[in-house]
Amino acid sequence: MRVWIDLTNSPHVLVMRPVIERLRTAGHEVQVTARDFAQTLGLCERFGLECTEIGRHRGEGLAAKAAGLASRSLALVRWARRQSHDDGRRGFDIALGHGSNDVCVAAGLLRVPSATMFDYEWATLQHSVNCRLARAVVVPEAPMTAGFGAEIVARIVEDCFDFLEAPVLRVTGYDLPYPPATIEEHYVPSVQRILAAVDKVTAY
Repeated sequence: MRVWIDLTNSPHVLVMRPVIERLRTAGHEVQVTARDFAQTLGLCERFGLECTEIGRHRGEGLAAKAAGLASRSLALVRWARRQSHDDGRRGFDIALGHGSNDVCVAAGLLRVPSATMFDYEWATLQHSVNCRLARAVVVPEAPMTAGFGAEIVARIVEDCFDFLEAPVLRVTGYDLPYPPATIEEHYVPSVQRILAAVDKVTAY
């Protein structure tokens, strides 16, 4: 499988590095693109992650963010097409990001399946772009019943109902008191449960 991972901010390097390593260990081809912002490129170099630098941060204003989204998304599209045409191989099978609007827009234009994660509920631009381009799986560590994940799902449905192509799923902890650290790995959402939810929403 050909996997494309996009990094747009320093923490994304730390989040996606083990994902990249696991995918490569499993025999998948992984290509990484990165935006010149904060310490993103420096961390890639420090951890030995070979990446293609594409785009830069355009500023904090809404107009600047919109211009940056448009220009970098198109640059990513051009890069992804070159990866296929120059090598004479098929395109990417999936694009992954953490809070990256750009990769979702670019993947949508290329008709490449994409998945992104975001962990900050007030990042309204991320939500307004990504929730219109992707099916949603919410993964809080809290219990399901009356849990915080329900509030996030409610906001997604309120803002993006007309764009949703599948139900918003939750993968949560269990409806029990949070356990001590020695056994919390049995309580928090596992990779297997998360992937099962992803498979379910993508099947719609």
